[in-house]
Amino acid sequence: MLLADTGAGGLYAPFELILRASDCQRYRGLRSSADVTLGGAIMGTYPIYAVRVEIPALSVARRVRVVAVSDTACSVGMDGIACFRFLSSCTYGNFGDRRQFGLETAGP
Repeated sequence: MLLADTGAGGLYAPFELILRASDCQRYRGLRSSADVTLGGAIMGTYPIYAVRVEIPALSVARRVRVVAVSDTACSVGMDGIACFRFLSSCTYGNFGDRRQFGLETAGP
């Protein structure tokens, strides 16, 4: 369960997702030599991993750079945050279409 947050990280941030450290290690992410300092809701300096992410509903299957935060930094029931750079790379329904707003997944 990822929180979609267009205010998290900018277009040129060195990461696309914020995930729990245990998930980055469990899915054999490759740790970078770089760390990043976060502010806002999750504050501190954390390592960056390259992790393969697959989200079939959004036609996403690629390796992305993620910030590995402590497991306690994520709210209960949330596994991480999809940041602006990641979200702006997806188009699904009208998401990513500047002429429209929102994500439509199904009609009535």
